[in-house]
Amino acid sequence: MASELDPPPVKREKSGGIQQQGIKKYSWTVFDTYADKRTDKSVFVTNETCLPRENVRDFFSVNEIISGDGKIILHYDSKQFVATIGMSRYGSHNTDLIWRKDFADVLHSRFPQWVTYFKDVGKKTKKSPIIRFKKRSTIKEYDIDLIEDSIAQPTVSHEKINEIILTKYREYSRKDVHDIFEKSSRFTPKSGTWGIRGIISHPSNLDEFIFFVTFGRSDLGFTFEESVTESGILTWQSEPKQKLNNPTIQRLIHHDHRKNSIHLFLRTERDRKFCYLGRLAYVTHDNEHEKPVLFKWQILDWDIDEKRIKEIGLDLRPDNPISKEISKGIQSLIQTQPPENIFELPKVGESSIDFIGKKVDFAENEQKKREIGKEGEDLVINWEIEILKQSGCSDLIKEIEHISITQGDGAGYDVRSIGPDGAIKYIEVKTTVGGKNTPFNLSKLELNFSKYHPDDYFLYRIYDYDRKTKTGKFYILTGDLSNQFFLEPVQFKCYPQRNSQQKNNLIL
Repeated sequence: MASELDPPPVKREKSGGIQQQGIKKYSWTVFDTYADKRTDKSVFVTNETCLPRENVRDFFSVNEIISGDGKIILHYDSKQFVATIGMSRYGSHNTDLIWRKDFADVLHSRFPQWVTYFKDVGKKTKKSPIIRFKKRSTIKEYDIDLIEDSIAQPTVSHEKINEIILTKYREYSRKDVHDIFEKSSRFTPKSGTWGIRGIISHPSNLDEFIFFVTFGRSDLGFTFEESVTESGILTWQSEPKQKLNNPTIQRLIHHDHRKNSIHLFLRTERDRKFCYLGRLAYVTHDNEHEKPVLFKWQILDWDIDEKRIKEIGLDLRPDNPISKEISKGIQSLIQTQPPENIFELPKVGESSIDFIGKKVDFAENEQKKREIGKEGEDLVINWEIEILKQSGCSDLIKEIEHISITQGDGAGYDVRSIGPDGAIKYIEVKTTVGGKNTPFNLSKLELNFSKYHPDDYFLYRIYDYDRKTKTGKFYILTGDLSNQFFLEPVQFKCYPQRNSQQKNNLIL
């Protein structure tokens, strides 16, 4: 197998007398018939790699692949390995290529020293091995070459790498934060990267960031308008001179919090320390505005108490000011039309109008998800009761059953109701504090139930839900859901304690 030294910024290769020119895209170089991926931490640690927009996604025919089952076949050493291409369910809207343990074992066996390097250090390097994907006659199959620079070897420091230990809602000075992330360098107050910058790339990983945010700050005559909502949505602005095509801004737009972290340090006044509020996940940005670029981020695991909010001087804004005006005498749910273009893939960024009104559901706390789900189901039951009352069919109310309570979550739907005409209604309820187009999870059981009962199946999608006022909006979809959404596989069924042969025979 041939070895290859570090590629130049643009590689060329002769094929049939014709000069081919590769297109460089982050850690990828794309040719007509093959694409090279320079390996990194995600390849060896999380068994996946991101497929950047345009050239790389086009090479893998992403739109065609994910419109099917999302699976492709990798051929290596006379063996076949199943991998999956799918859109990220997170706000970054990334497309990922994910392979199973069998192919991960091949990479780990072939490059054990690089596994150690990326686990211990994690920093990208131009000397790491290359995975070459060669097109076959079908878009779903690729031959794999593993190419290594025989001279280059990973350099792993024998010194113990310091763990980054941060305490949520504790206050830190800039020097405190510097000493946690880069103690080996010199810190100069009010000067240099750590002393003055608002956006700082992690010293060993350009895709990880530290944000220093001061509310009400001014820079070159520009006053920043930034805020945090009750549900932990941060409205944040980049440096005044940064444009949408700035490399750092592009890394932020395509940031994936599952792979890299953005740590938020925020203060409400200049004369106090920064409070560490946790990690951030990208939600959206205003793609019609720059200098500065406007972002919305979700503060993950947002659970700060009112006492600490007052101590740090943080004034939380309501997520849905309109809902505060709804009196108790008005119905709790308002029915709307389903969203348009429901089959289209999510786009990155939004218009200025949509950005201003953006709400998001980024709840990663499972208990909070269950509570919101239960509250939404209660609203739907009350809605169904009111329909029967207004139709003069109060005698049918006793037929309504809260299935997820009486029978558990394994029925494939949440509520069994009945129409004024006596027809059974199987209702699945999906509730979000986010906006109308917020994606949601659907189990295989729920999807199959909609297929087997298309004439009686109803999906009630509640959105803009306000937990304080117990109000929201909703739309209804009926029938087989597999024909009404863009479906992305996001979970795997895992079988522990099986031998290698059994694993290879399982279809996840």
